[in-house]
Amino acid sequence: MHATGFTLDPVQGALFASVRKERLLGPDAAGPLKAMAQSGWAGFQSDWAAALAAAVDDSGRGLAWDGNAWVFTVERQKLADGVDALLAPAFMTIGSAPELATVPDNMTVRWDKTLLDRAAALFEQRKAFLAGPAAALPATLQAGAGAVADAQLTAAVRTLLAQAMTTSGAELPGPAADAARASVAAIRDQLRDLGATVLAGQIDAVLVADAGTRLRRIDALFDAYQPYQVRDLQFSQWDGQKGVLFDAFGVADLAGLNLYLEQQRENVDAMDAQASGVLGVLASATPAGAVPAPLVATWQAIHKEVLRSNLKSPLSSRLALENFVRAASTDIALPNCVDKLGPRPQGKAAPDVFAVRLRALQDGLYQRCRILADAFDQRQWQDFATAWNHDLGARAPFAAQSGAVPADHAAVGAILKLYDGTQTPGLLARAAVRPFDTDLRRLRALLGPLFPDDESEVGALDVAVDFRANSQGEHNAAQIIAWSLTIGTETRRPGDKPVPMRWEPRMPVKLELRVAKNGGMVPQLQKGVSGVYVNGPTVTYLFDDPWALFTFIKANRRLEAGGDDARGPLLGFAFGLVPAPGAAPGGQDDDALAFLRLHLSSPGKLTPLAWPAALPAVLPTVLSTRLPLSLDTAKNAL
Repeated sequence: MHATGFTLDPVQGALFASVRKERLLGPDAAGPLKAMAQSGWAGFQSDWAAALAAAVDDSGRGLAWDGNAWVFTVERQKLADGVDALLAPAFMTIGSAPELATVPDNMTVRWDKTLLDRAAALFEQRKAFLAGPAAALPATLQAGAGAVADAQLTAAVRTLLAQAMTTSGAELPGPAADAARASVAAIRDQLRDLGATVLAGQIDAVLVADAGTRLRRIDALFDAYQPYQVRDLQFSQWDGQKGVLFDAFGVADLAGLNLYLEQQRENVDAMDAQASGVLGVLASATPAGAVPAPLVATWQAIHKEVLRSNLKSPLSSRLALENFVRAASTDIALPNCVDKLGPRPQGKAAPDVFAVRLRALQDGLYQRCRILADAFDQRQWQDFATAWNHDLGARAPFAAQSGAVPADHAAVGAILKLYDGTQTPGLLARAAVRPFDTDLRRLRALLGPLFPDDESEVGALDVAVDFRANSQGEHNAAQIIAWSLTIGTETRRPGDKPVPMRWEPRMPVKLELRVAKNGGMVPQLQKGVSGVYVNGPTVTYLFDDPWALFTFIKANRRLEAGGDDARGPLLGFAFGLVPAPGAAPGGQDDDALAFLRLHLSSPGKLTPLAWPAALPAVLPTVLSTRLPLSLDTAKNAL
């Protein structure tokens, strides 16, 4: 009771006849058109036959005799009406297209909005069919009719999408593309709800290919734009003065720098906004638990950081970068750059592009700073060492040999200032400097009170004395019945109050030791010893050069176990003893050794100043060149 073959109705027949007669179309166009119609009819027949096979018996029971003629039964009439309703929706009349085209590499997709709207409207027509005509079909046919409608709807949507999409060269994301992509995604979701997973997967592939190309395009623009990037990461033109990043970013002052940073922020925010839409597409295509593609991960990190910085989060690396740029431009200079740019802990989170930019700036500045600091250290040490060798190393009281010409007081003060310029971490870490460091620092501390910052003050040292400071090492010291140490006009003897004496440059220093007359021995002057005089039972050590206190100590200093004079120098005084004139016969020559310890301190201070263990006669003037370390190398070396 239904057609089993393909037959054109009069209207369709007239259409095909007109196509064949048309000179611009002709049989070549009419043939494929008729073939497509035949194919569509055959597909419908197949789907409908499958749907009816289990529910309809075509044995003629759909007819009934009304007394005059055969007519459809009520059930068969409902079936005929349902078939007519099934063929009525637009999605039943749109031809079927092959699979969606593959998007070529580095191409993007443009969508025809009108065709997308038509495709979206088909789903509403399906809902109307299922709620109306399909529901009127026999219950046994409703599922089959719905399956036919869904199959035809899927084919129609595929056809409209294939017609709607065209490919073009790589384009940036934009509002129109975002809106079209949202419409296509909505269609895909409805197809997936219908179970049309194959077509939904094809749409996903198109969207992902398009989004990937657009993201690569915006990433290329980001790389070409190079936000927050300086012209020379080596900072080869920086001479150590403040304002290093003004020139690096091509601005004149802080106002220009702030304007530059604001422009960078606006441009990055704009690119992030463009990338956000395609990021969602690419992220949704990444299986759960899988690692995103590197480019996707990079832009996800940029997006998160833009959000953090706009919320003023303390964890924001972009804010850290901008704050560093401002601070480095106004604060960092050669005297402080090593400390301010030195090794610092890195965050545990994977670095984003702003953290990488910050690290590159810090590392580039730090390396240039190390180069400048190294050259500065070389000059500072060379100036100091040259002056030491010329004006101090061979002069009293610094020379190793006795009898050297005294050093000029003003020259000593000038060289101390040169030495102060060598107290940098870089220099103190040098292997060539380290052997002299402790003694030079002690000497600087010892000489410091002699050269006060206030030139109206008189430089001086306080000197306290401990007589008989090494009783275990002395010899015949009991023969000495009178001790006295005189500095300038002040004298101290054993038993006096332990009040320090004040020594100023050019003040003489004198020690007198008197031997007991009833001991039968008298002191005898030793040959080759300068500054020592004997007058009867009294031995006098007198030093009256401009550096008398220092030459007095240096001439008589005795090394102690360990060689450390942090407690104050121990001085030993040795002289010969011979029988006194008129003494009982049988006496033999002997000697005496007595000790005292001096405690030197700044005027009015109690903390003793250590005496240098040894002073170099010659300092090296050229230090080996040290290669600059990166931040990471320096951090690992700590």
